[in-house]
Amino acid sequence: MLTAIASLFLFGVESAYATLASPRPTTGPSDYIRLFKACEGNSCCEASVRDAKKSSGYVLTNGETSCPDGYQFEMLKCMGSIRWCEKKTK
Repeated sequence: MLTAIASLFLFGVESAYATLASPRPTTGPSDYIRLFKACEGNSCCEASVRDAKKSSGYVLTNGETSCPDGYQFEMLKCMGSIRWCEKKTK
């Protein structure tokens, strides 16, 4: 039951930002505002949006899980986190 609820929630959050940005070097400030609102109070989701914004990376959409060369995959380890790519640090 919890898995089904989690899947529905994650699908809803993904749907909310799936059309906001295709993979590109950055996600714009207005995209982060919409992503934050799409979290609907989920603290994990909101924290992941803040972290993604701070990293100046871009948000992965439509179930993507890999990043291009020079970027690394990031997400928080809690229910509702978005996924993003940020530049690798040397």
